[in-house]
Amino acid sequence: MYFKKSKYFVFAALLISPMSLYLAATPLFRWWGLTLPIFYLVTALTLRKNKRWLAGLLMFPNFVIVGWLGYVAILA
Repeated sequence: MYFKKSKYFVFAALLISPMSLYLAATPLFRWWGLTLPIFYLVTALTLRKNKRWLAGLLMFPNFVIVGWLGYVAILA
């Protein structure tokens, strides 16, 4: 299963970095923008230690913020 491979989460952290830097420039997401890639990197570390439940919890904020931004962009 691809969820078990930590290299994909390191790649995801690189892909989300431009969006997170853009969000860090806005006052509303100042700190959340900087933490998005960090969540993916820590998820990769927890997968190496076989803690899948913690990896799932660490991915949740990314899904919520990206999903919320998509929802707002569609409605705007």
